[in-house]
Amino acid sequence: EAIAQYNLHDTRVDNRNLTSNIISLTVRSHLDISHKRLKRLSVCILVVHPQYHSLN
Repeated sequence: EAIAQYNLHDTRVDNRNLTSNIISLTVRSHLDISHKRLKRLSVCILVVHPQYHSLN
């Protein structure tokens, strides 16, 4: 019975780790997407504003 309880606790910990891993992966992918979007935006701004080139 003690072993069964221990196994149950083990799977619960695994599930919690899995959930946090999924959350962190999701957050990371969202951050990646927004970062790419920001990069694209900055490229658009560079193209649209030629005076920005003269500043640099």
